[in-house]
Amino acid sequence: MTKNSLLRILLPTLAALTLSACGGVFANTSWPGLTADADTVYVAFNQQVYALQAENGAERWRFPAEADNSQNFYAPPTLTEDGTLIAGTYDNLLYGIDANTGSQAWMYEEATKSYIGSSVVAGDKVIAPNSDHFLRAVNVNGNSVSTSWSIETEEGFWSEPLVDGERIFVASMDKNLYALDADTGDNIWTFEMGHASLGTPVLSENGVLYIGTLGSHVLAIDADRGTRIWEAPTDDWVWGSVTYADGVVYATDVSGYVYAFDADRGQELWRFDAGGSISGAPLAHGDAIFVGNEDGEVVSLDLQGQLNWRKTPGGRVLSDPVAVGEDLILFGVIEADDFVYAYDTAGSLQWSFSPDN
Repeated sequence: MTKNSLLRILLPTLAALTLSACGGVFANTSWPGLTADADTVYVAFNQQVYALQAENGAERWRFPAEADNSQNFYAPPTLTEDGTLIAGTYDNLLYGIDANTGSQAWMYEEATKSYIGSSVVAGDKVIAPNSDHFLRAVNVNGNSVSTSWSIETEEGFWSEPLVDGERIFVASMDKNLYALDADTGDNIWTFEMGHASLGTPVLSENGVLYIGTLGSHVLAIDADRGTRIWEAPTDDWVWGSVTYADGVVYATDVSGYVYAFDADRGQELWRFDAGGSISGAPLAHGDAIFVGNEDGEVVSLDLQGQLNWRKTPGGRVLSDPVAVGEDLILFGVIEADDFVYAYDTAGSLQWSFSPDN
């Protein structure tokens, strides 16, 4: 996949942004966004959100019950502690859905453009990034919703924020990473990345943030001061989020490489050529790393960067893989027979799902 084709596949709002000079008309096409707990897999894809049984992929419910062609879901839904599933659409709506029944709990309509990044919860607020340049904190009281605070930047918010206690860390397409007070939205610091990022920063136990950029770099940033610790090059754009585990930062790029960097120094430990372009984040789970690529392959590596196995569900695998329990890895796939494939950690297909199953 080329950079331009990655841009064209996202959504029409990309045409209004300055990420590239592609121009033209963009197709309103998405890929499955996955979220899971121990029992249920939630899938946001095209016109509906689905709840599936984790053990076998059987459908529990879908929202809305009848597809509405005027709206599309993209970002992985967010499951809250009180059993609400939060899902945003391309057409500026943010829904709260009862995770048990699939019924609508509330709807928020203040945004004016698309929800591309997932929302998160900070205390009693839903933190909702939108491509209309605003990050909003939303208060929910039963089926009543209101805006607690909002901040505006020069470009839109495409990525999921990270909440760490009283702080929110979020990347804007204006090429900055922001640290904000979760209660008020006040700015704590702003870090100039030099390039846009579509990923969510990850935070180590040592207080270091890691994030990849479309400038073909992975950055390490002091979370308290907002200062650069190190910068490591990649071969191409880092489209997805990076992953941190046990002193190692894992990243992927759109040339198809998987990287491991020393978290303290930024030294490249190894890289693996997975073949097709990778737009999703790597998943570190147990003693393996899992990725999917644009050529329709799902790949497992050991922690030294050696191939464990490679499977081909077909289509294109563009979203982040998700783990369920100790032994199930889920991949969202487009242009294949089904759009969710569940493998065990040894590479055996356990189940797959499409609405027609």
